[in-house]
Amino acid sequence: MSYAHLIKSLSGDGGADFAADSIERQQLFAAMLDGGVPELELGALIVALAGRPLSSTMLLDFSAAMSARVLAMPWPEWVPGSGPHPVVIPAYGSVHKQRNLAPLVALVLQRLHIPVLMHGTLEGHGGVASAYVFRELGVMPCTTQAQAQAALDRDRLAFVPTGVLAPGLARLLSLRSRLGVGGLCQVMALLLDPFAGAGMRLVAADDAQTLAALRDVLLSEDGTSLLLQGTEGEAFVNPHRRPRIELVRNGAASVLFEQE
Repeated sequence: MSYAHLIKSLSGDGGADFAADSIERQQLFAAMLDGGVPELELGALIVALAGRPLSSTMLLDFSAAMSARVLAMPWPEWVPGSGPHPVVIPAYGSVHKQRNLAPLVALVLQRLHIPVLMHGTLEGHGGVASAYVFRELGVMPCTTQAQAQAALDRDRLAFVPTGVLAPGLARLLSLRSRLGVGGLCQVMALLLDPFAGAGMRLVAADDAQTLAALRDVLLSEDGTSLLLQGTEGEAFVNPHRRPRIELVRNGAASVLFEQE
């Protein structure tokens, strides 16, 4: 694969050529996740991709490459009456302007005996990360898959760093502070599905364009997700202004709450 050609294509008017090739997109993101792209070219690709508008076709192909590289969490096949599905909450933002209520969402679900797996970064990048709040409450990050499964079985709550579920994606996210960009990798993290469709994902983004692209991806996949506008990158609703909330399940979407 010619990375110089791809960088030039993404950075200039030839980006349409890249956007038209599904196989090339999947191969590119697979190489990025697998550490197969030299560091200099990797940085240039991340910057070039960050400069392009998000499209559902790109997210679909990148998601296909990523799903094969996610460490699956075992969960018994759901049978009516056997218990609730686990809820998956991404935590990749850092709240600066108000309280971070994402951990509260997880704790309320836990009190309702719903298992919750929250995955995300351990750094707040100047804001309040969910990992910080959990640490103050005595909920430590799980460092292995077995530890995460034990926490779910015992406490119905586990905070799992990205590196445990998707090491390749965690490496890309770690470049955010060095490069000053990382929006695409953060969006891809929202689509992580450690239960392979057996859980319910909370998928939240702050802007309409990203929400529309994520919606297209979720409609193309099996499984269940709640799609909503988040708060400063975190998956909780602004308590002062309820956004539109959609349930996306097995290729169909229904509105649970209209924007208020």
